[in-house]
Amino acid sequence: MNFKKVWRLNGSFMVHEICLNLFVFVLEIQKDKEKVMSGKLWLFDNQLLVLNVFDGMTLQKMCFNYESFWVRLNNLPLDCMTREVGFQIGATIGIVHEVDINDEGIGWGSDLRVRIELDVRKIIARGRTSNLASNRIWVPLTYEKLPKLCFKCRRIKHDGGGCDGNGDKNQYGSW
Repeated sequence: MNFKKVWRLNGSFMVHEICLNLFVFVLEIQKDKEKVMSGKLWLFDNQLLVLNVFDGMTLQKMCFNYESFWVRLNNLPLDCMTREVGFQIGATIGIVHEVDINDEGIGWGSDLRVRIELDVRKIIARGRTSNLASNRIWVPLTYEKLPKLCFKCRRIKHDGGGCDGNGDKNQYGSW
């Protein structure tokens, strides 16, 4: 993959491998860096590429455990397609950064989009049960640009030997 083309960089670009799965990307122009960071979420070969701005810390103190995803809240009643409901349900998944609504505060469409910062080490939720419009309803979740998931544990794909296989085995009860 040619990052310079994908990111449409104007300046020079270099990559340095620090250790297994840890790289330093050096971008010459500040505007290029801002463009790359604002365009996140990035995938490489359908694997998550977590980017952080180096702020002078040692690598051991940098955290690569969080990334923001657009998550679609499906099956919501129309009167629940609001910023408040987006924050309410989104907060049960991770840290809500944005709810995609129009100027009137409503998210018209088949789903409500919420930008949520997730801990990439945790199991990816399939949905949430929520009390909405005086009813308890199941809200299925759809993730935009979701990378590969481990079939054993439903976490974002990790190195083959690192899976403990402890996913949510009984989400739908015993069969």
